[in-house]
Amino acid sequence: MDIRLKDHFDTLTLQRARDYMLRGLVVSVEPLLNGEIEGRVSNGRGKRYKQHISVRKGMVDGYCSCPVSHNCKHVAAALMSWAVQQKEPPGLRAPLRGWLNQLKESATNEEPPKQRPDDYPENVKDRLLYVLIPYGTDLRVDIYKGRSNAAGTALNKAIRRYDAVHAMRSTAPAKFIRPIDLELLSALAQSRLWDAHYSYGLPDLLRPKGAQAVTLIRRLCDTGRFLHDNAGDAQLSWSETQPDARLGWRMDPDGSQELGFEDASGAALQLRGLDGA
Repeated sequence: MDIRLKDHFDTLTLQRARDYMLRGLVVSVEPLLNGEIEGRVSNGRGKRYKQHISVRKGMVDGYCSCPVSHNCKHVAAALMSWAVQQKEPPGLRAPLRGWLNQLKESATNEEPPKQRPDDYPENVKDRLLYVLIPYGTDLRVDIYKGRSNAAGTALNKAIRRYDAVHAMRSTAPAKFIRPIDLELLSALAQSRLWDAHYSYGLPDLLRPKGAQAVTLIRRLCDTGRFLHDNAGDAQLSWSETQPDARLGWRMDPDGSQELGFEDASGAALQLRGLDGA
């Protein structure tokens, strides 16, 4: 049975998988007694994902603990590494052996691309921004793109929505997308705080909630690129102090009045919910 790579992974996923393998991020890969494969692949920043890969009726099913969850770059990287290490992988079914041979041929000795630092180089002025969006009383985040001013001290006024989904699978994301952004985008999509329209099959039971979700919001604040509006002066910062909120009437500049939340001094507050926290 001939199993073609392109039937199970797109080109960008295979390219990123090859990069992972060449960088030595495949921690382990081994066959199971039932003829399937179990692997562990690092993301290069201290986190490891676990893969379980099987072939049934000509279909490759590779499940991973990463946010993508199915037939991701980690699954492909584990298979590529296994194919290179084993001339004749023992205990594997014939269809998978044939596919691994194809993988071995495609895993050439290329130089891995240079890693980019988390900090922005001086010649990169664009910025990936995380912006709170109205969603009832719940918390949601959308992705925007802005540009730093010439002095690098603030953002320019032009801030627009940015389609960041392709960056999660690209082998060469835009220069203004830093390694921490790829990690945060995956976490936001996994928690569904960001509506990425992406194929995340994570059950609700395993979604980050409560303290985990709060930690994610704190990490967004730590980037210095988390905004409460698509404006350069709308930066959010983290505080361990939680203000005492109360209801109060306030009058807007146009003379209209409304009931809203305020702190003890009467300053207006915006309160939003976060799953379990």
